[in-house]
Amino acid sequence: MKRMVYMIVSILLDYLGVDEVLARPWQCRMCREDRIVTEIIKKVLMFLSGLRRAPAKNEPVLEIPPAPIPDWISLEQFRRATGLGAAKAIDWYQHVRAACIEFDIIGPARIAAFLAQVGHESGGFVYTREIWGPTPAQLRYEGRADLGNIERGDGSRFRGRGLIQITGRANYRAVSNGLSIDCLGEPTLLESPECAARSAAWWWSCNGCNQIADTEDFERLTKRINGGLNGFSDRLTRWNLAKQYV
Repeated sequence: MKRMVYMIVSILLDYLGVDEVLARPWQCRMCREDRIVTEIIKKVLMFLSGLRRAPAKNEPVLEIPPAPIPDWISLEQFRRATGLGAAKAIDWYQHVRAACIEFDIIGPARIAAFLAQVGHESGGFVYTREIWGPTPAQLRYEGRADLGNIERGDGSRFRGRGLIQITGRANYRAVSNGLSIDCLGEPTLLESPECAARSAAWWWSCNGCNQIADTEDFERLTKRINGGLNGFSDRLTRWNLAKQYV
């Protein structure tokens, strides 16, 4: 029994890093066989300790790689699908690609439909702000409760912006919440390429356009976006072009 106690104490003293001189009185009481057993136990303890130890400062740490970014069309495909010149395609590609990936506009059916519709709404990626007359129709924006235009000047202040022409105070508020930006306080944010693309992709996703695009019912998709079939011929032409390259 005493031998067992001596062995355990010796192991603990060594494992805890007690000075060898202090530990020697205990070790002297142990026979050779006991010391062999002790060494084996020490090695087992060192092995188990090594399994739990934190990595050293310069030791590489195994990290789980991030999920791969979904494939999207190339810059050249984008240029051909939209009919844009090289310079304008370069200006828009990264913003549109990032926005589409963010809102799951992935795959030929969705990408072709999206590029066709926003291409029409923006006049070929030219306008991210509604041209203001005001026309008789634009004058009627003022005071429209369905658009949330409750303050004087809201009609012009919250005119159509972005690649899909977000319109009205209520829609600007929804975009602000959805994208965590303050386009309600600063409406012109939606005119920048990044926010113009993100707001369009956000609206598209929130209004079920991905699911409609999957069915390739382009007329129904146009009605969902426009409320009618205004400019349908141009939209259809752009869609047929896009489908050739995506």
